[in-house]
Formats: sequence, structure tokens, C-alpha cells
Amino acid sequence: MVRALLSFLAVSGRMIFFPAGVTCFHHNARLHRVTSGNHAISLGPLWISSPAIKVTEKSPSKASYSCPVPAKIEGNVILFDGVCNFCNAWVDILLRVDINKRFKFAPLQSEIGQSLLVSVGKEADDISSVVLVQKDMQFFDKSSCVLKVVEELGPLAGLFSNAAEKIVPRGIRDSIYDTVAENRYNLMGKRDECRCGDPQFADRFIS
Repeated sequence: MVRALLSFLAVSGRMIFFPAGVTCFHHNARLHRVTSGNHAISLGPLWISSPAIKVTEKSPSKASYSCPVPAKIEGNVILFDGVCNFCNAWVDILLRVDINKRFKFAPLQSEIGQSLLVSVGKEADDISSVVLVQKDMQFFDKSSCVLKVVEELGPLAGLFSNAAEKIVPRGIRDSIYDTVAENRYNLMGKRDECRCGDPQFADRFIS
């Protein structure tokens, strides 16, 4: 019965089928991950997997790309928009105040930046927010990223960060962040090239 259904869908052009071991398929111009060792097909907005034949709703936010996923990272990595002057000014400040070198940096547009985005469940071309990725692959974005970075800078900064997090609801914080992020190029303009390093702080950038 199952084989007949799969054959019908294949002939009708409504199925994309891959043998066991293939890890992703293309559907609606996006790559989607498939659990290794299973067969999977795409049927409209649904996943159908065999042999278990589980039908689950497909989430468009789970699109994955062919960037290599790093096995691990050392410490905290801040992903930033490498062409944004406002973002680069923020990075310059952190490079100077982070005397204990808690953070390393990589542009969102770089290969390592895209790989880390995919590894935490974001799309590889998502440059809508600065992202802090920790060595256990936990991540923070938008206002939570800003507050977490401030928290790591020392006891007093940590008190300020914790107070802001408790007093101001995340929805309001993220709304303010989104407004600034959407207008960041208007605030300080853009660079012609993506910033992938800094001669003075070469050990603080990863690639």
C-alpha cells in the first residue's frame, strides 16, 4: 500500500524521493534536512517519512544550506553584519573593552558565519540580527544577544544587564532592536567590503 502511494506520487510529479543515507532535498527553492537512514518525500506543505510514515508539518524556518557545520567552537563567537558601519563600530568598542578576550568575532556573511547560523537553526543568509554563539552551541540574538554580551563584560555590567532583562519585557526590547537594525545602514552607512578581520586584533577574528 505504501509503495503504491509513493509510486503514484512520483508519477504525478508531487513527490521528491531520495534513497537512504541522503541528508537533504530541494523543495520550493530551499534545502531541507532529512534524517539519515530514512526515505522522505515532499507532499505540499507536509513531510512524509518512511518506514515510520510519520506525517508532520514542515516548518519553513528549518531550511538548511550546504555550508559545513563546525565540529566545535572555542569560547563565545559574535556574528555581526560585516558591511554595516554601525555594527562595526560596536565591534570596535567590544575589542577594546573586552580585555579578557571573552569574545571572538566573525561576519554573518562569511563561510564560518553562515555555518554557525545553520548549526543553530537559522538560515545561512539571515543577517537581520547580531548573534552570540557559545561553545555549547547555545545562541542569543537581537536584544538578548546584546544583554548577554554586556553581562559577560564584568560584575557591574552583569548587574545592569540582569536589571534591564527583568524590567523591560523581551517583546519591547526586541521591537526596539528591530527598529534600529532595520535602519542601521541609514544611521552610519555601509562598507564597500565585508570586514573579515583586523590587523590590530587578528587573534580575535575567526574564519
